Amino acid sequence: MDTSAVPDRELREATVARKKHPGYRCPGKQRDGNYALSVGIPTACFSGKQLRQLADVIDKYAKVGHFSTAQSLIIVGIPEDLYYEARQAVLDAGFDVRSIGRDVRQAKCCPGADFS
Repeated sequence: MDTSAVPDRELREATVARKKHPGYRCPGKQRDGNYALSVGIPTACFSGKQLRQLADVIDKYAKVGHFSTAQSLIIVGIPEDLYYEARQAVLDAGFDVRSIGRDVRQAKCCPGADFS
């Protein structure tokens, strides 16, 4: 069985062009004009304190938070003028901001053995 992939040169060039902007990680513009932010949560594990910090970010800047199947938290409904302030609040809470859209995503893993 042939499992080789054909590289999409156009997608690669568009992704590289986006990444040339400092601090830029594919902001996810929604249909309603607001933005979404993907919070990177390594191994999908966090403390109660960290979850409270993220809840504060959601309460202050967004409409809702959504846990994705990609082991991250999507903060949805951020007005454009608050996007970078919300992004900085996520970084200040000790999390990464991940890409949304046509981009390489994080790998998934199961930390279950660490807690049994």
